Amino acid sequence: MRGVPLESLKYVGNAPGREFACIVAVWRRSEWTDPGSSEVVELGDGLSFITRPFCDVADSSGARVGPSYDPWAVDGFCILVKRDRDSGDSDELKDRVSAIFDCILLQGLFYVHELLLASELDPAGIPNTRVLLRPRMLNDACPTAVTPDTARKAVEMSKRYLRVAPKQDEFVVEPVEFRRLWLGLFSLRRGMRELVLTRRIHDYVQAIEALLMLARTQGEATFLSRASELAVGTAQAQESLRVAWSVRCADEHLEPVEPRVGGDIGPIFELTWKMENLALSSYTQLLSDDRLLEHFRTDDSIREYWCAKSAVERLNLWGNRIDLDLLKWISRPPSGPELGRQQASANDGHGLDVC
Repeated sequence: MRGVPLESLKYVGNAPGREFACIVAVWRRSEWTDPGSSEVVELGDGLSFITRPFCDVADSSGARVGPSYDPWAVDGFCILVKRDRDSGDSDELKDRVSAIFDCILLQGLFYVHELLLASELDPAGIPNTRVLLRPRMLNDACPTAVTPDTARKAVEMSKRYLRVAPKQDEFVVEPVEFRRLWLGLFSLRRGMRELVLTRRIHDYVQAIEALLMLARTQGEATFLSRASELAVGTAQAQESLRVAWSVRCADEHLEPVEPRVGGDIGPIFELTWKMENLALSSYTQLLSDDRLLEHFRTDDSIREYWCAKSAVERLNLWGNRIDLDLLKWISRPPSGPELGRQQASANDGHGLDVC
């Protein structure tokens, strides 16, 4: 079978006392994509991860999930949750699948042509859908592989994510607990969708800065010192952090950025790539460890983490650090959205051209 028809959605929607929500990410097939077969993986607690769901993707105004599907035209995956009706707030299901999808993104970006949020059914029995803003991959970047294991990890991360994440569809006042993570995740999500490279660098650096608790009088030196504990690398990695901080400051104060990065687009892509990976890996690390997350609950606990604990204690708490020197920007020929990114150190030369 080339795809999984979302008949389960129709069944769930029509069945008395049942409700559902799902996020569907789709991308265009290409000659490099193996049609393969579909897979439905039960994740527990009413959650399913479905590869190659049946989708009808026309354009941003007409995209919808349903039984009409050309398996040779699109590919993708779906995160589906279903439960008994009246088990709680109906928006809770949408928040849940949205959080799981965001936690998949935190493990690495991938090309998305259309991103849909579906729930309930219209009179024709087709789920009502809303087109969401999609993440934007850097041109020629290798996409992250999205597998059932990725989804399982995202489910675990999402339990913590929902404790700290900014609400997406309502006006809110900043929280007391996890305030800086809340702000950092907001910047991180914005950066994933930004097309202006200097703004994207700014958003990622701001997301990293949210974890570092810089005092008003502290600037570049403290940023470099603390950010270096989230990453490893040579003097070249330190220089990347220094330039990224400079871009953040220039963009924050609406100053020209080009004198700080030069006119060559290649190094700017590489710097963006490095800051993207550092920000994503840092938040993945935090949302994967309850013990570590507790140190970032309040401003005071973050301040204590950086000031009261020794560097050795912090390194033991933080665990794995990303190696910025491995994130070399290599221009790769376009090769279609096959979702195959490996670690930067094991790059096999395949990637995407996302325009």
